[in-house]
Amino acid sequence: MRHRKYYWGSTLIALLMMTMPMRAQLSESLSSKDLLYYQGVALYEQGQYSASYRTLSQYKGKTYASDCKYYLTADAFELRQKDALYRIQACLREQPYSPYTSELHYMHGILLVEKNKQKQALKEFDKVDEKSLSKSHEADYLFFRGYTHLQNKEYQKASGYFQKLKSLKTQYTLSARYYYAFCQYTQKNYDKALPEFLAIEHTAQYKNIVPYYIVQIYYLQGEYDEVYERAEYLLSNDPDNDNNAELHRVLGEIYYNDGKYDKAEQHFAEYERLANAKGLATERQDIYLWGLSAYNQKEWQKAVDALNKVKKEDDELSQSTCFYLGNAYMEMEQIQQAQMSYSAAARYSFNDTIREEALFNYALTTYQSSTALGESVTAFTDFIKQYPNSQYKDKAVELLCDVFLSSKNYQSALTALNEIESPTQRMLETKQYLRYQIGTDAYIQGKNALAIQYLTAVIDSAFIDPSSIILTDSYYWRSEAYYKTGKYDEARQDLVTFSKRQNVQQSTNYPLSQYAMGYAYFSQKDYKNAQTAFLQYIQTADKESDTYPDALNRLGDTYFNERDFVNAENYYAKVIALGKTGTDYATFQRGYALGLLRRYADKINVLEKLVKQYPKSDYADDALYEIARAELQRENNQAAIEAYERLLSTYPNSTLARKAALEKGMIYYNEKNYTQAIDSYKQVIRNYPGSEEAYAALDGLEAAYIETDNINEYLAYTKSLGRINMKTTTADDSLTYITAERQYILQNYPQAIAGLGKYISQYCAGGRYCTNAQYYLADSYYRQNQKTEALAEYKKLADINGNPYIEEACLRVAEITYDQKDYATSLQYFKRLQLVSSTMENMNIARLGILRCSYYLKDNMTTINVASEIIDDVSATKELLSEAHYNRAKAYFDLKEYVLALSDLQPLATEARTAQGAESNYLIAQAYFNLNETDKAEQQVMTFASMNTQHQYWLARCFILLSDIYVKKGDDFQAKQYLLSLQQNYHAQDDIQEMLQERLKAIYDRENTKGNSDEE
Repeated sequence: MRHRKYYWGSTLIALLMMTMPMRAQLSESLSSKDLLYYQGVALYEQGQYSASYRTLSQYKGKTYASDCKYYLTADAFELRQKDALYRIQACLREQPYSPYTSELHYMHGILLVEKNKQKQALKEFDKVDEKSLSKSHEADYLFFRGYTHLQNKEYQKASGYFQKLKSLKTQYTLSARYYYAFCQYTQKNYDKALPEFLAIEHTAQYKNIVPYYIVQIYYLQGEYDEVYERAEYLLSNDPDNDNNAELHRVLGEIYYNDGKYDKAEQHFAEYERLANAKGLATERQDIYLWGLSAYNQKEWQKAVDALNKVKKEDDELSQSTCFYLGNAYMEMEQIQQAQMSYSAAARYSFNDTIREEALFNYALTTYQSSTALGESVTAFTDFIKQYPNSQYKDKAVELLCDVFLSSKNYQSALTALNEIESPTQRMLETKQYLRYQIGTDAYIQGKNALAIQYLTAVIDSAFIDPSSIILTDSYYWRSEAYYKTGKYDEARQDLVTFSKRQNVQQSTNYPLSQYAMGYAYFSQKDYKNAQTAFLQYIQTADKESDTYPDALNRLGDTYFNERDFVNAENYYAKVIALGKTGTDYATFQRGYALGLLRRYADKINVLEKLVKQYPKSDYADDALYEIARAELQRENNQAAIEAYERLLSTYPNSTLARKAALEKGMIYYNEKNYTQAIDSYKQVIRNYPGSEEAYAALDGLEAAYIETDNINEYLAYTKSLGRINMKTTTADDSLTYITAERQYILQNYPQAIAGLGKYISQYCAGGRYCTNAQYYLADSYYRQNQKTEALAEYKKLADINGNPYIEEACLRVAEITYDQKDYATSLQYFKRLQLVSSTMENMNIARLGILRCSYYLKDNMTTINVASEIIDDVSATKELLSEAHYNRAKAYFDLKEYVLALSDLQPLATEARTAQGAESNYLIAQAYFNLNETDKAEQQVMTFASMNTQHQYWLARCFILLSDIYVKKGDDFQAKQYLLSLQQNYHAQDDIQEMLQERLKAIYDRENTKGNSDEE
């Protein structure tokens, strides 16, 4: 590039144009030093910068010293020598007013541009006087100054330089035209940009980029025909162009606006694919239109997938996105997701029309999902308050009443209904329905007093329809609650009222009402009326039900208590023929009745079947005892002794064992077999010291020794009894005890405590009545609610070997220490109770106690073992089985054995009305989550939500788990919506709010981190 300086004027120009002879003649007039300078400048002007630099470097003259230094600097600049910038700065310092100043600032600016220091370059260019530059530098200056403004996004300034440059015929003309068009485009001056772009679109340099700007301008000008033609041409002819993502985006928008949703969807999908492949950010608006393209074609899943990719911000686009997501989820019947999306849309306030419809739809989804958090009541109530003139108001009011009727969260619904001013008649009737549901629910949970309270409110209400089946059933359930609390007369009266109601036969409880009536009479020992009721029941009862054999047993009992043993035996036989629940009881009672009819052989045969078929029955030991008594009636003493011995060996903990042992000795005594009698009596004293039977055996022993004329041996034996604290009774002993016992019987417990304490301190151990006194003292403290004192006395009682109160003593110690949360001690005594239990009832209590204590002590293996023992016992009650499965599942959970836990939880989860069933549903979902089976966990949460449970805590835990599931799936938006909805609708003061805050904070932190990353 040649540089001609105006200030050398014609002298230098003429010199360069001279012929060689003329130049030689002139050279003779110049010194050799000056000629060297002229030669260097000439070489610079010819663009021979290296030769110029070498030549000028040899110049040592003074005439052109400053000019020479400039040209050396200019050569260094053109050659991009390392010290070029230093030389330029030195020249500027040394000659600030030199005619070369503009050139030097120009060079400085160019070097800064090359170092990408645009702002500093502009400062240098600002110091350049354009008119002082050489002609050849004008174009360079215009281009680089314009380019520097462009890089600094000063498009208006840049366009001025490019506009001037594009009219000149220089090497920059084409580039200047492109950059000028680009600057006008960025300033939205499309009319100025378009002609320039059109003029250069086919040039080799810009054919890969300019056509795309042309498409954009036609799109922005609404010239869609041009866009269609050009964009489709570009895509087909240059499919790998980096700018094709933008073409797909533009075409997607145009096709969407034209209603060609299928083509729009295709282009938006390709737009996202290409953008992601290039690592480019996509436009929220276009992803939104992509979702709506699929939505308008009813491709709901595709719509959801696209709309969920729209980044949620605080604007109307997010509000609309959430609304359409809700609609799409509704079409897919994913009610919970729709609910969350509508809730999110309603929280925005940018578009009130969308908000109104979203809030109403949110209320509808809560109505359809029927969760127990009271969302429907709150949602419809809020909607009516916020949009009293809405077109949806009447529908909202109608559904609100239905919500109250269908809600399982009865207490919350009743509270909300009580807050509504001027309720309609239907609402007043709904109140009674809710009270009825609360009452029956309380009964199911064993809260009988609460059940009576609410059911009474229904019965006494002036707003309930007199012909309502709810009113009729309220009498039935209140009678059941009265019965459970021992108010048998009130129970009977309610059942009478129930039976006289005109619509009683419409009640599902009607078939059982006579059964309940029978029990009400039976509990009052009105056996004749009980018979009538039970007979009426069995005439229509389902013979496969558990209540049918039970009613037959009670009929047998009514006849038995009236001493009509023939009819009693007949009904017991019917139960035995069925072979269902209660057969062992019926068998025993039948045998007993046969004995009273003096049919001893039949009695023995029946009771032998009981012992053989039901060896674990509570009546098996009674059966053996009665067999022995029947054999005595038949004067078959040896057979009686054998029956007693079977009882002693098979059921040593039975309360009848002491009597059997004593009576065996009495048989031997009556047979004058004094040796065997003495051995038997001593066995009673040895095994059951301190019991009444032991003292009776001592009396029998005395008589036997007298008969054998061996009184000295008897006296020696009685002396040895001091080791087991047995003394003979004295008058003082008896009187002191009887006085204290009388106070106990009269329920004067403070006086009894004083008297019994005195007796024990004076005569125990060793007094005949010590065991009884110890029991009465412990029981008196217990009845006075003096649990600490009772505990101490029961422990003493439990340490008395062979006493008849050992089971109750162990039970009370276990019970009191359990209530005191001393689970280790409680576990010890429950285990003792299990060993000494003589009835299945106490055995089950012991197992349940062991189960609960080991659970609280985190003794998981003990919990699992005792639970398995209960589950394997065919006689275990339904309630006991449920608790065993529950505790074993929790133990498996602690051990991270989630698959095993699931097998126990599944049957419990079917009953969501109980707290245990509700928790089991949550634990199933948590187990699946822990096993990384998130889809199953999500489905379990949805299933539980549809059960409409009233146990809000466990439903809330499920929704928190659902948010965890969505977080695990990378869907923070859905997770946040569930958490926000829960935060809005859950009002209990427990750990739920803390869990919500913790998870919401984590999501907000991630959102903020991502937002900062996007900005960068």
